[in-house]
Amino acid sequence: MDELNYSKAMKELIFFLRSIPPKVNMYFTAERFMIGVIFVIKQALKVDGGEDTINKLKAEFPENFDFDRAKYRLLEYVGKQVLGSFSDQLYMRKQVDRAYRKTLDEGLEEITPELVLHMIIADPNKIIKECFDPTENSDTDGKQSTEHFVDNIERTIMLHMLAVKLRLYLDQNLTRDENSEYTMNIRKDKSRKDIARLTEKAQRIRKSLLEKIFGQDKAVNVFVSGYFQSELHALTDDTKVRPATFLFAGPPGVGKTFLAENAAKVLKLPFARFDMSEYCDKEASLEFCGSDKVYKNGSEGNFTSFVGKNPKCVVLIDEIEKAHISIIHLFLQILD
Repeated sequence: MDELNYSKAMKELIFFLRSIPPKVNMYFTAERFMIGVIFVIKQALKVDGGEDTINKLKAEFPENFDFDRAKYRLLEYVGKQVLGSFSDQLYMRKQVDRAYRKTLDEGLEEITPELVLHMIIADPNKIIKECFDPTENSDTDGKQSTEHFVDNIERTIMLHMLAVKLRLYLDQNLTRDENSEYTMNIRKDKSRKDIARLTEKAQRIRKSLLEKIFGQDKAVNVFVSGYFQSELHALTDDTKVRPATFLFAGPPGVGKTFLAENAAKVLKLPFARFDMSEYCDKEASLEFCGSDKVYKNGSEGNFTSFVGKNPKCVVLIDEIEKAHISIIHLFLQILD
């Protein structure tokens, strides 16, 4: 199938599909293809065409299609396929062949992801049919262990995607001057060591947080993954360093503040919590943000003074929905 004339987006998708665990360089199956499509639609994976490709893929699904449920079922199935079944490979070859014949019939230049997706949806196999029909029953035994298993698969995929980006960075963004080959090798080696240290640090942070926070494994994993990506971005692109921003949502007592406090301790960073219910009017918002000293009685605010003294810190903005609208607009600008 690699000899076929695939579009750039399709080639990028195939590269991603073959990286899905438990075994990489696996056969190109419909279940893996559907996982890749959902990752693209959810904007967890970027392919050529951007929003245009996303809209074309979305258009192939029913209006109320449950992407999260489908992703869970597909990851569950793929994760248990150590070698992949012959029937899965044969089914996908059939759909790609149908897409190829359609390009010939309609004079199309390339086989695109949306064309292959159209063929699969028009003639789904058993697993894909379950994704479209909520009444189809799947194995629900050991649901908790299965959820943990699927979360691990998804996390492994995301880490692999980061590793791919790193390899591209190392291969493309370092200077390739023939007279500075030795310097390039040193820089590449240093980058790899920095990345290895960051990976070890992220693993230590995750272990420490899981020892203190119970029942919120997924929240901890998402936090550590976000921290890792933020630090990785700072390593690979020093032109614009963005703060790592997390939105913790949930009822009282589930551990939102506790996670933030312990994250600051594990990272050994200064921590401050601001209860935004105290900054709900205009005057209080000035106390929070401060005002420039060119104004009469101008002074730093509680938030700005803390961040000014501690540029690298953990700040918990608690109950942001209760803050004055000017503060919300301020954060929209800062975090954009």
